[in-house]
Amino acid sequence: MFEDQSEIVFTVIVSSIMLLIIISFIIIMLFIHQKRVLRHQKNIAKLKQKYQEEIMRAQMEMQEETLDYVGRELHDNIGQILSLIKLNLMNAQDQQIRESRKLIGTAIHDLRNISHTLNLTWTENINLTAFIQNTAKSLESSNKYNLQLNLKSELILKNKEDYILVYRMIQEIIQNILKHAEANQIQVFMDEKLLEINDNGRGFDVKTASLGTGIKNIKARASLIGADLEIKSSQNKGSIFRITINDGKYAN
Repeated sequence: MFEDQSEIVFTVIVSSIMLLIIISFIIIMLFIHQKRVLRHQKNIAKLKQKYQEEIMRAQMEMQEETLDYVGRELHDNIGQILSLIKLNLMNAQDQQIRESRKLIGTAIHDLRNISHTLNLTWTENINLTAFIQNTAKSLESSNKYNLQLNLKSELILKNKEDYILVYRMIQEIIQNILKHAEANQIQVFMDEKLLEINDNGRGFDVKTASLGTGIKNIKARASLIGADLEIKSSQNKGSIFRITINDGKYAN
């Protein structure tokens, strides 16, 4: 009988130890899981903060571009038009009056465009198709560039802030072409999931260019909206910037 009691005590002790081990294991696993959850939440919070900071930076860059555009238009375009009107009216003839009316109409049209540009609320409802078309018209009016547009549809993005980032990406790519490519032909393709911009310029080394601020900005913004960015270029064979929109995204 004593031996039976000893066996019972031994069994109880062993069972208690096993139970403590199991409970300890569960507690440790819960603790590890909680740490992972907290780490994941912190990462998401950091991504969201980075996303919002990038949105604000992009908006500020757009405002700076706007002010620069307004300054150029007032100085180079509207100022010249008004000077021509003044000269025409100094020795007004019928033909000159008609010409002055046309110039006045052009100046009014340009002023309306500038007014629209200065209205920063347009960033809340960006139309990429219209932006690309207007950019093409502006570049072609310089007689230096030939643009071929194939705009099948607007990109489908998850929220309006993403359109601000894509807008800035397009600006960065176009500026890169104008400043460095020495190109005279630019092609733009866009549908619901793909934006592609090509040029026939001198090309560049992708690895070296990736260290530059412009390419870094484009890559960072593509990452923030969950897009894949592919850059192809080679000596004297132009460049290709391909932005593919994915269903998933890294920041909401």
